[in-house]
Amino acid sequence: MQEIVLGEAVFSDTVCTTDPCYGRGTWCGEFDVKVKPGTYVGKAITGEFGSWGSRNWRLTATKENEEIKEWEFGAALGVDAGTMSIYDSEHYDEMNESNSWMRSTSRHADPHGFVVSSGLGDGSYHLFVGKNEKGENVALSVVFLFPRAFSRGVFADNQSLPFEDERFIPFAGCPLEDFIEEEE
Repeated sequence: MQEIVLGEAVFSDTVCTTDPCYGRGTWCGEFDVKVKPGTYVGKAITGEFGSWGSRNWRLTATKENEEIKEWEFGAALGVDAGTMSIYDSEHYDEMNESNSWMRSTSRHADPHGFVVSSGLGDGSYHLFVGKNEKGENVALSVVFLFPRAFSRGVFADNQSLPFEDERFIPFAGCPLEDFIEEEE
């Protein structure tokens, strides 16, 4: 398992966090996420996931020179094209309509955002928002996969949990090591 720096992107005060196949207004995407403008560094945690092979576990975009004081649940995001993006709102429509995201690899960055393949493909994934000491949104994190031991523990007594359950929040910004599973 490794964390890969995808690159940098400049965001205005609003980003779209969604499967890039969705046009604005699609109910399971977020198209108006307010952020502090500036340069953001995109990273992806990638590694093996059982018989699925190498998968993206998490996508983050964090504003340069900002310290995240708190993470909170943002939304449940839907995926229908096996892909997720964190992309500057001013440039989202151009990227969406050009279908340029379809030509990218499993991880891609450009001057306006980040696009990765989504965990196990189609489904629903967690969006978290990181805030600085002033309460400004300075980071976004989409978590696709959780370690099996965590999932077994959380779901032991419940068949399902709401996406906003606070037990998921630590994975928004935790170090890579927290995703690494010990051999059973």
